[in-house]
Amino acid sequence: MMKQKLCMQIQFPNLEDLKLSSIEVEKIWQDQPGELSCWFVRLTSLIVEGCRNLKYLFTTSMVESLAQLKRLELCDCVSMEEIIIKNGLGEEEQAWIMMLPKLEFLKLKGLPKLTRFCTGHLIQCCFLQELWIEDCPALKTFISNSFSTDAVANNQFEETNSTLFDEKVAFSNIEELRIFGMDNLNMIWHTEFHSDSFCKLKVLRVETRKQVVEYFPTQYAEKISEFRAPGGKLLCFTGRVSARNCPSLKSLFPASVALGLPHLEELKLYCCGVEEIVAEEERLGEAPKFVFPKTSSFILWHLPKLKSFYPGRHTSEWPVLKKIDVSRCDEVPVFDLEQDQLGIQIQQPLFSFEKVIPNLEELYLNVKDAVKVCQGQFSADLFHKLRVLTLRCFDAAPFGILNRFHNMEKLVVTHSYFKELFPCQLVDEEEHTLARIRCLELVYLPDLEKIWNQDLRVDQLLQNLETLEVLSCDSLINLAPSASSFGNLTALKVEDCEALKYLVTSSTARSLAQLSVMSIKECKIVAEIVAGNEDEAGNEIIFRKLESLKLVCLANLTSFCSVNFTFRFPRLTEVIVTNCPKMKTFSLGILSTPRLQKVWLSDEKDKGHWKGDLNITIQQLHI
Repeated sequence: MMKQKLCMQIQFPNLEDLKLSSIEVEKIWQDQPGELSCWFVRLTSLIVEGCRNLKYLFTTSMVESLAQLKRLELCDCVSMEEIIIKNGLGEEEQAWIMMLPKLEFLKLKGLPKLTRFCTGHLIQCCFLQELWIEDCPALKTFISNSFSTDAVANNQFEETNSTLFDEKVAFSNIEELRIFGMDNLNMIWHTEFHSDSFCKLKVLRVETRKQVVEYFPTQYAEKISEFRAPGGKLLCFTGRVSARNCPSLKSLFPASVALGLPHLEELKLYCCGVEEIVAEEERLGEAPKFVFPKTSSFILWHLPKLKSFYPGRHTSEWPVLKKIDVSRCDEVPVFDLEQDQLGIQIQQPLFSFEKVIPNLEELYLNVKDAVKVCQGQFSADLFHKLRVLTLRCFDAAPFGILNRFHNMEKLVVTHSYFKELFPCQLVDEEEHTLARIRCLELVYLPDLEKIWNQDLRVDQLLQNLETLEVLSCDSLINLAPSASSFGNLTALKVEDCEALKYLVTSSTARSLAQLSVMSIKECKIVAEIVAGNEDEAGNEIIFRKLESLKLVCLANLTSFCSVNFTFRFPRLTEVIVTNCPKMKTFSLGILSTPRLQKVWLSDEKDKGHWKGDLNITIQQLHI
């Protein structure tokens, strides 16, 4: 009588959201059939967190009362062993379906003793879209078979149930599955699973400290559009696969999966323990053929254990491959076929160069591959589509290779060690190639003192140059000879060049008629941007198209120019000055900035300053 009266007193017929935090109880509600129906008829969201004494959440008879539940979160309940338990130990097996008909989101996090969601029954969540399981180390199967208490005590469950999802789980609409910190998990799916389950899965993220034996059966491979692997971050967006910092990852795809990837567009691997991209399978027989009809980008960085694309003899086709970037993968040849004197292949390369180059638009070469190109192993007409060339890890200036790439528009030179990039003498073909370059990027060249020799006619060689970026060139003294002209340059970016004292001379500054963006950052001894002589005082310099000027972390900068020039900036609308403690004024002479209304202290532009004049504004900022 007392229980009935209590039930009638505690009714929330209109309650939709319930959150319980840090409640020291062993049960939230009595184990009575229909108990929840008289409590929470319209409950749509239930969050339970930090309830340390809870061993379970519901009984099987309560589930039918959760017809409106859309969101269920269980976090940091350290004693919880099972989410839904049978009403009693004597309950007979029932072959019925347990449904949470409107559940859309389920999160299980920080449940160290959780071994299963429920036991025995087929669970159906027709509208479940997201499932998150995190830090549940004892969870190895979502639904377990019935077993005795003795079996649990003897750990028989661990040996016989190693698959997280099997045929008893029916999630027909799930789109995102996240599994984090489950180091004892051996397998996510078995080959036998409910026919209507996971058919709409788009996102799979798995992060553990141990390599999962098998992620998914082959038939899932083409359905998943985002993927993260253990030990790091592995992403795959509709046609893209990218792995980063996965030291336990030995291979990316089983061969049976790699044979069926018609939609793969981009492959990226960074800092992984991968030994081969595709793992060998005996049943495939000799020399399988891998075809990637839509793959346009192939990037491998710092894979010290990589020895092959596929460990056995094979062929591969990449009909639309446009970008190859392979760096610090020293154990595998990228292009060439190394043979012994008998003509027997010693190690198969990643690519057949003659097959992939004709469509290639972007290529990254190290010194070994560049030597092969220079020695004429590949004819120049193979590179007719190439627009972007990156040269990496050279001890000598790599200018000799340039005449192979007649249509190159962008040149990037990075992580190399030489003092001068372009010497005083170039052959005609090299001059013609340089004249086509629109973008030049120099990145981490610590020994570089000069980009081009003093005697070079830079204005003729780089007459079409539009973008110049120089980053982390600590020995660089100047960007160009004093009389150089850059008539088509639109963007100039210089960063972290410790030996640079100024950016350009006054003569070069006058040639920058097309420059619209100028950015100088982290150059410790730069004292001025434009350098000139006192006998030029009073002369005029016009930056006709400059719209954006950024001066950031220039500890020694005193002004834009220390000579009394007249500067005109008719289009300048953005000036950012950050951490330039010695800059007391912008310039000494006449200054015109008709469109400028603010000086910003950061890229975020959260607060602008303006005192009616650029010089006065700079002075006020440093009072």
